[in-house]
Amino acid sequence: MKNFFSMDAPLFRILSTLYDLIILNLLTALGCLPVVTIGASLTAMHFVLIAMVRDEEPDIARSFLRSFRENFRQSTLVWCLYLLAFVLCFPIFRSGSGILNAVPGIVLILLYLLSLYLFPFLAHFRNTTRRSVRICAALTVAYLFRTAGMAVTHVLSAALFLVFLPWTVPLFALFGLSLPGYFRALLYHPVLLKLEGRTDGGNDE
Repeated sequence: MKNFFSMDAPLFRILSTLYDLIILNLLTALGCLPVVTIGASLTAMHFVLIAMVRDEEPDIARSFLRSFRENFRQSTLVWCLYLLAFVLCFPIFRSGSGILNAVPGIVLILLYLLSLYLFPFLAHFRNTTRRSVRICAALTVAYLFRTAGMAVTHVLSAALFLVFLPWTVPLFALFGLSLPGYFRALLYHPVLLKLEGRTDGGNDE
């Protein structure tokens, strides 16, 4: 019984992780309020999530703010390009028919799939924007099952939120961004390890 309430007990670790995810979710949501900073906020969130998956026990607020500041320029540029693509494609997708409807829809889906790796990559690696996009596009295809798993995580969380409204609003406020992101991090983390050229597991797995 004593071990059940110890600091290393599974229950304590789960509660500690949930608490960290709540703090991270609030920080990410605040960082997203100015729409232009959504990219920097998502990148910072993934920086913290990678550290959590690796059991590095990061200082959530400090790590988030450091990544937000260090990656602000590049991640904001990437996000603005995403906004531009959305502004150009979405009106065509809504008003078009046949091929005119399919092409922008496919472009938006491909950009979404690319983003599953791109913002975590920006959080973890230093590279030019063009090279980062190229690498992440290759990862999207090379690890197709992981890409599908991450997409399903987003779709399921969004579906549950919409189906059980309004009961899910408090849960979304606490975990809506960070919890799906955590499950995504479990999927993309081995890929980042391979990119690092690391063969040892240790606490990283």
